[in-house]
Amino acid sequence: MSSSGKVEDSSSGGKLIPSPFELTKNIRSSARFFNYFSNIFRNLFQAKKTAPLVLDTTDAVALIFFMAAGMMSRVFRIQFPQTVVFDEVHFGNFTNWYIKGQYFHDIHPPLAKLIMAGVAKMAGYNGEYNFARIGSKDKYPSMVYVALRLTPAFFGALCVPLSYLALRAMNARHFAATIGAFMVMFDLVLIIEARHILSDGILHFFSCLAIFSIFLFERYQNVPSFVFEGFCLGCCAACKYTSGGIVLLAFIRQFDLTNILNIFTNTKQNIASVIKCFFLTVIISIVHIACFWIHLTVLPYPPENPTHMPLCIRQSLVDQNNPNWEIRQNAPSMLKRIITLILYMHRGNMNVGHSHPYASPWYSWPLATGKWLLFWTKDGKHLICMGNVLLWWPVFFSVIANIIRIFLTFDFQSELSAAAIGYFCSFLPFALIPRDMFLYHYAIPLLFGIYNLNLFIERTLPGKARGFCFMLFVTMAFIGYVKWNPWVYGLTTPDFRFLVWNKNWP
Repeated sequence: MSSSGKVEDSSSGGKLIPSPFELTKNIRSSARFFNYFSNIFRNLFQAKKTAPLVLDTTDAVALIFFMAAGMMSRVFRIQFPQTVVFDEVHFGNFTNWYIKGQYFHDIHPPLAKLIMAGVAKMAGYNGEYNFARIGSKDKYPSMVYVALRLTPAFFGALCVPLSYLALRAMNARHFAATIGAFMVMFDLVLIIEARHILSDGILHFFSCLAIFSIFLFERYQNVPSFVFEGFCLGCCAACKYTSGGIVLLAFIRQFDLTNILNIFTNTKQNIASVIKCFFLTVIISIVHIACFWIHLTVLPYPPENPTHMPLCIRQSLVDQNNPNWEIRQNAPSMLKRIITLILYMHRGNMNVGHSHPYASPWYSWPLATGKWLLFWTKDGKHLICMGNVLLWWPVFFSVIANIIRIFLTFDFQSELSAAAIGYFCSFLPFALIPRDMFLYHYAIPLLFGIYNLNLFIERTLPGKARGFCFMLFVTMAFIGYVKWNPWVYGLTTPDFRFLVWNKNWP
């Protein structure tokens, strides 16, 4: 035996082999290592923090009602006006190019546009409209545009029942979830953005679904709910990056914030949380890359005006009149094209500029003190993207009150705290964006704010005050909806100035 504790084996040419003592020591070390990481992986999916989400007859009736009511609020007069409205000129042409297979450049990820184009294709639309040539005074040549508008309207309508489900998953009672769903139904920005050929209705749907999935996972703590959460987060991020605040909240919720002061001392739990964040990132990335893979696959032909195009993508496009598909096989790898396109898209997004007359600063949104967004106007009728002020004001003040409560009680873990944290995760990053921004960018923070308002009332106020505040704020939201909905549905407004409460709006 050598001095190192190893035995010299003469049959193997004098090589040193571990002694039985050293083998036992190594096995024990390996066992400790295995047990350590086994405990970590067991902590990945702990016992349920709350009871499973059990829906009863009341929930079923509420969901059916809100599905119908949400659809009515989104599709009423959806055929009006019969002309191109605002960014329909862009998203309509995106649909055309998908159907024709012509590559195009946009500053946002492709999922919402892919869904709109896919539904349009199934509806029999062949990309015949040239939206760029249809001016504000020219009518659509046929009624097919209504089918194109119905796609985001359908997804936008689903935000109402999904908000009910999200609040129920956040441990809200039936009444609080019902009031919250009514508030989502009565908001004007969420309605008007879903009524036209725009991607925001689909973005709002996946945002509501992602918020619901975060709290569904917390109730079940199992692999299917975790994968579902990652899939939903990937889908909303693949629509627009303005949903990044929801992803950030999902990462935060992987950590146990029950005792915020001890968060850095619970090593095993923190490692488990980091591992969950890693796997969430993997799932989100897979969904994200898959959407770009489909995007580049269905666009094999060059655009009519090949300007905004990375070289590696240009090298992968084939002549539509004389296709040589070997070019696609010999082109740079799909992963390289996807990463290049994402970076190229991000640079384009940040360089949009500061020249739009209806741009508004991010800090003006919560109280609706900045400019609205005029979509269309003719003969005393208007389509205006503006907030329901009578809803937005109590929403913002409830968030401020909740933040104060959080720092007074050090409660960072509850669903009520998560609503306020989600609001600021979605809202504050806009302060860092150098490009023009618009009022509709506030939609996702607003959803968190509505959830916050209802949870705050339910959990901090006594019985009679709670019922009074619920009825007061939902009545205010309804009054605001009735007062300003002519600007959402394009109805005649005889006294325009009566509806303008702030000189900064026009």
